Amino acid sequence: MSDFKLKKTRMIVVASIFWILVSFYLGDTGYSKDSFDFDNIKWETFFVFSLPVPIYWAYYWINKGR
Repeated sequence: MSDFKLKKTRMIVVASIFWILVSFYLGDTGYSKDSFDFDNIKWETFFVFSLPVPIYWAYYWINKGR
């Protein structure tokens, strides 16, 4: 595996983790300046915003197997 592909994969993993965290924040605060708490999480908002991450990785793994 070339060094460029490894660096690209690392960057995508970091971006995926960042996107999941941002999605969780948006699901928790609900697009507003509400306080951050773990009691009132809007799970449907979290799942909708974080959906691109598993779709990308599924696509990546399917194409890698070819």
